[in-house]
Amino acid sequence: MAQITFQDIFSGSTTLISSFSIKEIFISLTIALMLSLIIYYIYQKTYSGILYSKNFNITLILITLIVAVLMKAISGSFALSLGMVGALSIIRFRTAIKDPKDVAFLFWAVSIGITAGVGLYKLSIISTFFIAALVLISSKYMTFKTQHLLILKTNSIKKVEINKSLKKYCKNYKTRSTIYSKKSGCEISIELTIKQNNEQALLDDFQKMEDIKEILLFTHEGHLIE
Repeated sequence: MAQITFQDIFSGSTTLISSFSIKEIFISLTIALMLSLIIYYIYQKTYSGILYSKNFNITLILITLIVAVLMKAISGSFALSLGMVGALSIIRFRTAIKDPKDVAFLFWAVSIGITAGVGLYKLSIISTFFIAALVLISSKYMTFKTQHLLILKTNSIKKVEINKSLKKYCKNYKTRSTIYSKKSGCEISIELTIKQNNEQALLDDFQKMEDIKEILLFTHEGHLIE
């Protein structure tokens, strides 16, 4: 068995570089493309944000293919793999990703690109379908009720009347902050889950209270933590 010397590693020796046939390259890219289209579909199907970005979704396909090409290129050369790591380490991404779920999809695309690029086709195919099924199930059954943030601006606090209305029209609620001011009075922020079709009834109830000057009701995504 021939020994590999330090000089062989960095001399670009042909014994360390695997030659790939056109068929192998085509199979890797085809599998990466098909699996990335599944990721594209799952992201589009389960997106729950305000503004869906088609460009970001297409980027997932491109990332999968590009990573597959890179892995195919560096898998046969140790020297090339070191050089690629060094080149990629200087790249800085300045686009802020607000939704943690988008980060998970990016890692998903990268992982499929890696496994398809090195020829682990069974792993890439099985893991893609497994993750896709998990994301679909979680998006369908692991959803929370619509949460609201209620802000009341009052001259004086009447907790009894406020709590009475909240208990009547809300499933649960929790006061998040209470701000006092000599000029503007009091501002109360309450996170709550309103019973079905009771939003207007709750607002009407608060409007009847004389001391309440202003009512603001916001809808937000999240989970009410007791």
